[in-house]
Amino acid sequence: MTDFGLDFGSNGTPESRSHAVYQFLLSRQSEFAIIHFTSSSGVGYYPLLARKQGLFSPKSKIVIGLDILTQGSREILESENPNYLVTDVVTLKLDFMQQKSV
Repeated sequence: MTDFGLDFGSNGTPESRSHAVYQFLLSRQSEFAIIHFTSSSGVGYYPLLARKQGLFSPKSKIVIGLDILTQGSREILESENPNYLVTDVVTLKLDFMQQKSV
C-alpha cells in the first residue's frame, strides 16, 4: 500500500476531502488496478458519483469497505433517545456521503 501524500488539512470538510481524492484519481486514473474506500470516511462519494455520471471511468475496480453504523446513527444510539436529532451540519453531510457511497 502506498501513501500518496494527500494532505486534507485539519479543517477539511467531508466534501472537500472527497473532491481532493476525486481530483487525485482523475489525474492518475490509469495507475490503479483496485481503489479501496471505507464508507465511514466519505471520501469515495465524489469519485463514485462522477463514475456513475460518466465523468470518471477508470478501468480499476472500486471497493467500498462497509462500516456497521454511520456517525449520525452512532450518535442517536449513544444518546439512548429515539427522538434525538443530529443537528451538526458536518455530521449530516458525512452521514449522507457515507450512505450514498454504499
